[in-house]
Amino acid sequence: MNRNVCETKNFFFFLLSTTLLIGCSIDLNANININSDSTSQSGSEGGSGVYVYTAGYSDASLHLSSLNTTTGALTAVTSYSVTASPRSIARSSDGSCLWVASAGGTVHEYSVDSSDGTLTQVGTKTLTSPYTVYVHPTLSVLYVGYSQNIQSYTINSDCTLSALGAANSLAASHQVAGMSIVGDYLFTNVNGIGWDYTYVHSINAGTGALTAFDDALTHSQTTVAVVAREGTASNLFQAFALNWQGGFYQNNFDSSGPTLTGMVASRSVGLINNYKIFFGPDSRLYVPTRDYIWIGTLDASGAPTSSKSIDLPGAADTFGAGQVLFQSSSLVLITSINQDRLYSFDFTADTLTEIDSVSIGDNPAFGAELIEF
Repeated sequence: MNRNVCETKNFFFFLLSTTLLIGCSIDLNANININSDSTSQSGSEGGSGVYVYTAGYSDASLHLSSLNTTTGALTAVTSYSVTASPRSIARSSDGSCLWVASAGGTVHEYSVDSSDGTLTQVGTKTLTSPYTVYVHPTLSVLYVGYSQNIQSYTINSDCTLSALGAANSLAASHQVAGMSIVGDYLFTNVNGIGWDYTYVHSINAGTGALTAFDDALTHSQTTVAVVAREGTASNLFQAFALNWQGGFYQNNFDSSGPTLTGMVASRSVGLINNYKIFFGPDSRLYVPTRDYIWIGTLDASGAPTSSKSIDLPGAADTFGAGQVLFQSSSLVLITSINQDRLYSFDFTADTLTEIDSVSIGDNPAFGAELIEF
């Protein structure tokens, strides 16, 4: 199925007219002080398999596939029905729990069977338009972005969630679209009518509770995802907010002030239909687009010192990359929005070589996660 990007844009702004957009997270790169929003975490060593979970936005589905890490072969295992419009998937650090945020009004809570990756729903949370779920990299805390709020939850041993105090409210008419944690700070991308913002909250290192700053980083256009990293100075952080129309904005945050600097720079990456921005295991910045993966090497200031575009299979506007997951530095998984498929690729010397693919849900633009036991 080849989706017209204009249809995506029109549907996106239809969502904005009610309450708005995106995210997903995981941290393979703790050792290099980067929080990546789409690389994998390993579960227990010597386990039984590698499992990939993808959300079908248009058919309200959650698909489970298994991955052979030796050959790159994919196998469709099963699928689950979820509340309408699933937008984000998050997993616990040990892979035993999975959560799915559906914009239709539900956060699904699942336990994961380590023997085969199958899911058992253990509960739900009813919220207004939950778009983003994000797990703290070291604490048993899940953050849910919904409507104009962020709700913090303690993760229980059975994978259910318990509210950690009251929700943190954001500006009216803004919808949480992405999250990224670096150090003791949560960077939250929100979009609304007119200017969009990246908010910064400090995180209580013991409980995970959030405290908001009085200001926000501003940028124009509709932004749909964010990733942050530590700068070279001890108190400096850089946040990169993805503009779905073909670029990203850089904002700086100095925690010693705190000082928030909006619109430090605007970068173009090309074709529209971008839904994800993340740092890969090689510390480079990745943005999947309609026809290629943009990769940039950033200097200390955040400016790209070099960049390249890695072509995706097929003719122009036939693939439509949604989510990207690194199982390793050379084995990459990419969802195709236009073809409703999950692909595995060998990624060697900055070249993508297709290995296998399986059918997944309708319009897999947003949530995807990988669990390895």
